[in-house]
Amino acid sequence: MARRPRAQESMKLLTIVVVIGIQFVAAKSLGREAGSTDPLGRHMQAMLTTDDEWRTPNPDYEQGKRRPKEYAMHFHMQPDGKHVTGELMGVYDDGRRVSYWALLSMYNPVTEKVVTQQIGWDGTLLYGENDVQTGDTQTIDMIEYNANGKMDIVRHVSHFSGAEMHNSDVYERKDGEWVPKAKWTWHRVEGADHGSESGEHEPGGIEKHAARLVAGSGRWRSPNPDFTAGSNDPEFFGMNYRWGLRKQYVIGEIVSIDERGSEKKEWSLYLINNPVTGLAHLYQTGTNGVFFRGEFGISADGMHSQTGLIYLPNGTVKSVHDDVEFVDDDTYISHVHERDKSGDWKKVRQWTWQRVAKAPSD
Repeated sequence: MARRPRAQESMKLLTIVVVIGIQFVAAKSLGREAGSTDPLGRHMQAMLTTDDEWRTPNPDYEQGKRRPKEYAMHFHMQPDGKHVTGELMGVYDDGRRVSYWALLSMYNPVTEKVVTQQIGWDGTLLYGENDVQTGDTQTIDMIEYNANGKMDIVRHVSHFSGAEMHNSDVYERKDGEWVPKAKWTWHRVEGADHGSESGEHEPGGIEKHAARLVAGSGRWRSPNPDFTAGSNDPEFFGMNYRWGLRKQYVIGEIVSIDERGSEKKEWSLYLINNPVTGLAHLYQTGTNGVFFRGEFGISADGMHSQTGLIYLPNGTVKSVHDDVEFVDDDTYISHVHERDKSGDWKKVRQWTWQRVAKAPSD
């Protein structure tokens, strides 16, 4: 088997190395809140403030070559407190920073697992579900779905030795054994610049499902069928979409809109493609701790659909199905179904969504 170029080998190892980062990095202020009961918050170990980042030297760096001198990663606990987003970048001699990986971490309240995902610049996806871990050592196992159709099983063991530094041991599963691949030492850097460039790249497999949603303003609005004037209920709901790293995934949100036009974020959502299975998935986290995972489909007649599970904080699960009927480029109807007690699909709601030409602030 031909050996991949050294630069590619270095990035290959980094696909494994960064998976642990999203498991433990969060706002330092969160950790100072003694006795945190939130599982994801406890799992994060309070390693970072939002102005800091972790850095490690690139072992393949050569002065004058087009390779980053260091790798940097940073993470943010999102305002809803229910998921973490992060990024891994290459840092060059001239200060230029190029984004290679987008990182996500969520908590499933029913399985009580931390769901970790990593989306690469070329559409490669890493996915794993692991127990909440709060000790000095964390072991994270994931499956790597490569953009070229191949798969790997990876393990990352991190050893924490204080707030300023941690070591990472990387393994790959070969012939039923864990084979060591790399060791990394990460140091925390204060006052880091989190800006980066991502470059251009062909959209990933998610485009066939999301292109219409992201087009134009990427903003959609639907009347709330339960709204009554003068009540505290939202008058409208909105969905807002935008492309993630190099158009390999989509970032979105669901907001409620009151009579005055004020918006309140209710859900964060991410549309992600698996390059090996060819399946596209939707992940949502709600401000109330609800977690959703769904799968997209397109029927022979062009009907878009989504089927998934809603994981509730009380430990129960609901099965839902959504048929999406596009009326035109700026209007679609969502037919929402749930399983009834007999196991049959029952339509419970219908939403009519229309594209909003401009954001309220425009």
